[in-house]
This record gives sequence, structure tokens and C-alpha cells, in this order.
Amino acid sequence: FPSHENKPCVDHINGNKANNNITNLRWATYSENQGNSKISCRNTSGVKGLSFCKRVKKWRASICVDGLHIHIGYFDNIEEAKISRQISADLAFGEFVHESEKL
Repeated sequence: FPSHENKPCVDHINGNKANNNITNLRWATYSENQGNSKISCRNTSGVKGLSFCKRVKKWRASICVDGLHIHIGYFDNIEEAKISRQISADLAFGEFVHESEKL
């Protein structure tokens, strides 16, 4: 199917790369495609973009947009960090935000 808006990537809406049904595919930029990616297998917090910073004893939230790593902030608890990350992901990726990060 032809590219829309000259976007170079095909994104699987539901994250299942085996589901190549046309209704599950959309054109995306590299950043949009990254926004819809699953949580890394190396992630130990269980939440995309969150890690515990031992130095300050707080949860650190960050996001990567267009190849730039953006520090969102430090939080006393994981729920505050998660909500802040979800809001940032929603603003950055809109319809391309991963299902696990939707508000």
C-alpha cells in the first residue's frame, strides 16, 4: 500500500509483527514507530521509560523523541513517574503511543 506523507516505516498498530492485515498497518516516522514499541526485555521497572535512580533514591522518567533522550523528572513513587511518562508519551506520540502507556 502506498506511503502516506512520505513516512518511511510501516507500523503494526497492535504491536504484533506477525499480523500483517491491512487494518493493522499504518505509515509512520521512525519516531512514531519507536513510540509504539513494546517495553524492552532489559527493563526491570515494568514500566516503559522508568528506572530507579539509586543516587537520588527516586524514580526517573524519560522519553526518547526523534533520537533525543529527554529527562522528564524524578519522582518519589513509581505511580507519579508512570503518570508523568504517560502524559509525555501521549503528547509526543499521539495516536502512536503504545497500548501500555495510554491514559
